[in-house]
Amino acid sequence: MLYSGTLLGIITAAFVLGDYHGTTNQLLAMAGGSVLMWTLGKLHQATARRGEFANITAGLGLSLLAATAYIWSFQDLWHPVRLDLIRSSVAILFLALSVTGSFFLLRRERQTQQWPTIGVLAVGAMLCGSALLASARIDNMEVLFIIVTNLAALVVAAVIIGMSLTDERRSVFWLGSLYLVLLVLSRFLEYETSLLVKSAAFLACGAAVILAGIRYEQYLRRKDPRTTGDKEKEIVHE
Repeated sequence: MLYSGTLLGIITAAFVLGDYHGTTNQLLAMAGGSVLMWTLGKLHQATARRGEFANITAGLGLSLLAATAYIWSFQDLWHPVRLDLIRSSVAILFLALSVTGSFFLLRRERQTQQWPTIGVLAVGAMLCGSALLASARIDNMEVLFIIVTNLAALVVAAVIIGMSLTDERRSVFWLGSLYLVLLVLSRFLEYETSLLVKSAAFLACGAAVILAGIRYEQYLRRKDPRTTGDKEKEIVHE
């Protein structure tokens, strides 16, 4: 916990430092820091060095990345401000370390295990790219930034749910599903729509979560060797 807490403290310091010139610098600090935490956690796992830090560091990094994508998916946060290279130097260092660490991580991981890292890198690239473009103060680009950050949040949800299928962890699946539902409902509540449409959205999300939960439990039962063994015994007895 001390290791992860120290990393969070450094990211928080970079976030506070970027507040002088607005949310663009803060987004760069949070996105770069969360990708760095994820990369460090996966490197601990891949190299088997200090493996006790792996899950908690990668989990905190992914959680922070999900929170960052969700927060900046709201249109009110997008104000064009100029990037301060001096105050954002820590965030830029985060990005450089993340790219370097990801290069070594992708070389060590098997091809079938690389997709979560690629997804996290894609989200970091979308968020940091939006922050850099916003700092250029290009007119009428806020809609594009909102679309990109919402797509980044959807990729985070896909990574979380995909990891739950790979690792067969129910808690991760429900966290990813609830995050996806929160993202969809937030868009309906943020923009002006009729109460009927909002009610339909709530019902659709609830039904989708229930259906996804049922399908996920069926998937786990098929993967459970004990369930498969019981079925084989029944067939033999017959």
